Amino acid sequence: MGIFGNIVGVLRRMLSTGEDVAMAHAIANDNVKRQAGIISRWFSWGATDDDVSVVKGLATEATIAGNLLSGLDPQAGIDLSTIPTNPLLFGDNPEGRRIYIGSEFWIPGVENAFGLRMDFPDLRSTDQILEELEDEALKRIKDSPLGFGLTAAAALALDRSAISVAIKRF
Repeated sequence: MGIFGNIVGVLRRMLSTGEDVAMAHAIANDNVKRQAGIISRWFSWGATDDDVSVVKGLATEATIAGNLLSGLDPQAGIDLSTIPTNPLLFGDNPEGRRIYIGSEFWIPGVENAFGLRMDFPDLRSTDQILEELEDEALKRIKDSPLGFGLTAAAALALDRSAISVAIKRF
């Protein structure tokens, strides 16, 4: 889905401040209460039903794209046309960021999944993206094991990772 043209007002605010990404994560996690809270915030800003429909549609497509990327052969190239476009992603100053990826990772022996979000200048293959995500996850676990419910001496490993959200600026 591409959003083009002159985007102004509340819709511009929604798209440039990451509201599509927040909604995509709520959808990916099947968090209906969070979705309702986000939509309520949008209406408090003066969003119209059309604004909500556009942003929620973009968020839904971002979760579909995340699932698609997770299901690809790890060595397969990525068709960027399968990732929805928000030309205001990252606001007015993208600084080399083109693509947003939200992922979940699981640590052996820890009950909950943990989210990890990263920005990329471009995508190559799902294998490379997951490798970068997993490297960053392991770095964060090593830097703060207690934050992940682990002891400092715990072995660092991931059980699995999955891409849940994908959206691009252009």
